[in-house]
Amino acid sequence: MKEAIVIFFLVLGTIFIFLAAVGLLKMPDVFLRMSASTIAATLGVSSILTALAIHFYDFGITVHVVGTNLFLFLTVPVGAHLMGRAAHKANYKQWENTVVDRLKGKYEKDHHSPVSGLKEKEESLNSSDETSTKSV
Repeated sequence: MKEAIVIFFLVLGTIFIFLAAVGLLKMPDVFLRMSASTIAATLGVSSILTALAIHFYDFGITVHVVGTNLFLFLTVPVGAHLMGRAAHKANYKQWENTVVDRLKGKYEKDHHSPVSGLKEKEESLNSSDETSTKSV
């Protein structure tokens, strides 16, 4: 029975990694490629590591597998997010059927920091201060 479970997780992991490779080849732009590869590859590696933990049935290996899976699930999405922002900043072309660009207009063009609206608030405060001092 243990071998069947190990084989199931190995095959599942292999399928996920294969789908990640297909996603890298078939998706039309860098953002969709990144999404397909990070999700599928993370699930694939986690499935294969789970098969490893079940096969060896050792506490030390299981702790390492759980830690590695936790590390992957926490860091891979963050890395993909940062690479996506860098690709957006570098003006990589999006797929022509992309409906919404949620980052458009949200960042300064020079240094890619968020547009906060503080400049407009400061300008309005300065202009109101000037009008109040002129009336006195």
